[in-house]
Amino acid sequence: MAFLSSTTTRLAINVAQSARVRRETYIGPWLPEPIDTDADPEVGAQRAEDLDLALLLVLEKLSPTERAAYVLREAFDYAYSAIAEILQLSLVNVRKIVSRARKHLSDGQRENVTTTEHRRLLNAFLSAAQSGDMASLEAVLTPDALSLSGGNRRIS
Repeated sequence: MAFLSSTTTRLAINVAQSARVRRETYIGPWLPEPIDTDADPEVGAQRAEDLDLALLLVLEKLSPTERAAYVLREAFDYAYSAIAEILQLSLVNVRKIVSRARKHLSDGQRENVTTTEHRRLLNAFLSAAQSGDMASLEAVLTPDALSLSGGNRRIS
């Protein structure tokens, strides 16, 4: 009887300790703490400039389809299935497009982008981030995005 009691106690302690460790170990991506930009306008201006440059880079380096898939996935954490539905592509294709977009962003090649196009995407992105207006962002990202199905038939 003592053996059974001792074994049960040790197993319970092991389970409790491992649960504690699991709760203390954060496995997700590290995100910086939100900063109140009202208290420090310089931080707000710096973040706005960083966002402006990041979206310009996305416009310069990615095709419309890659841009839509990448921004929806990386910035707004859309599921691949939701992106596939929006772009009318297969789930596998969307995963590959997002992967290619990541690679293209690390390449040195860039295309020229108009200021109007850049401002349009920036405003839609900010509206989606601040007010949740995802429909406007989707509309800005997807009008030029074409999906190709079997037989190279274009679907808008």
